[in-house]
Amino acid sequence: MMIAIPTKGRTTLAQQWTWRAITSSKRLQRDTYLVCPPEDQKGLRAAGIPASNIIIVKVSGIAAVRQAIIDMASMEAKPYVLMLDDDMLFYRRASIRKTTKLVGISENGAAMEQMVSTLERWLTKDKFVAVGLSARQGNNHVFEPYVDATRMMNAYAFNAKTLRDLGIKFSAMKLMEDFYVTLSLLTRGFPNRVSYEYCWNQRGSGTKGGCSTYRTPELQAEQAHRLHKFFPDFVKVVEKTSKSSWKGLQTRTDVTIQWRKAFQFSISEMEV
Repeated sequence: MMIAIPTKGRTTLAQQWTWRAITSSKRLQRDTYLVCPPEDQKGLRAAGIPASNIIIVKVSGIAAVRQAIIDMASMEAKPYVLMLDDDMLFYRRASIRKTTKLVGISENGAAMEQMVSTLERWLTKDKFVAVGLSARQGNNHVFEPYVDATRMMNAYAFNAKTLRDLGIKFSAMKLMEDFYVTLSLLTRGFPNRVSYEYCWNQRGSGTKGGCSTYRTPELQAEQAHRLHKFFPDFVKVVEKTSKSSWKGLQTRTDVTIQWRKAFQFSISEMEV
């Protein structure tokens, strides 16, 4: 499975948290790529990233970059791609079904391989189109090892060929593109599966680089209303406030989404 890490404006090794976690496994490194704009290539190479692990894209905005990754992967014989944000730390539960206590695995190559293998198995053997990892925040509220038909963000894998065949594109949005793709699949009868055995955490939304280079309150609000227009029965536009993240957008226009309801709608439509 291809592992793609979109990145922009973060060209030092210290900034590449996800890359360092993945490369704790040399086997995973072979299939891992930093996907960046042309101006970042020189800095990443100077940071010690091999040229063979860098993919240059000339599109702008995270949604367009994600779509470029899907387009590349969908042409492969094994069109499975895992997309991870570039500033992630990874964890797993100390004991499945017995505790929600988490232990860090970002420097544990064997554990990282197991995490990726779990997602790949769900795509290949269990035939899910979309799978992902839960966020650390809220992970302790779920005791099961995974949940189906739910939210995915920041760390997810797809059968890229199926997305292409269905005509579902990240580029339909400029922000909240992952929510759009997930809802597009759920409302067409394709449940996802999200791991709670493994999870991710971030340094904080809005840190220098990445989407912070172009995300404004106006664009955030515009895209929230756009997502509502696509899925009015399942998406509600709200005002949210965050104290510890979303620098510059602590108070913002955002959305709440009824994921399960969206999938249940697809089932009821198929039964008619």
